[in-house]
Amino acid sequence: GYRPPAKWHEVIELYDKISIPIILNGEIWDIEEYHRCHQISQCKDIMLGRGAFARPDLAKQIKASLIKQSIPTMQWIAILDMLIEFYKIMSHEKLISEKHIAGRLKLWVKWLMASYDEAAILFEQIKRIREPDKIYLKFPY
Repeated sequence: GYRPPAKWHEVIELYDKISIPIILNGEIWDIEEYHRCHQISQCKDIMLGRGAFARPDLAKQIKASLIKQSIPTMQWIAILDMLIEFYKIMSHEKLISEKHIAGRLKLWVKWLMASYDEAAILFEQIKRIREPDKIYLKFPY
């Protein structure tokens, strides 16, 4: 189960006890937390989870920071494009049941609320809609 806080420091004990690669995950929501996780855990491989849903460009931001560069934060219009593409893929490729598409879209929008004020506005517009095609029509607001 998901129960913050992540215990990055506890991973250190495993390095001498197991021979498989360790990939750390948990509570990495921004560049600073990535670097703090890396420093505390001494883990060279770190995976993004919920933080990547909240900030779809987080991996690119981290990669740039590793070479002492910065890149502009992804703009809301680009996020909308991603949501629309996500909808199209789920609908046309039949990856999940039609009845679950609206819920998946709303879940992602809810995670985006941590990083984008516009996501809260969108969520208010779509939170009661159950049909994915009606949600899709609200994206280009």
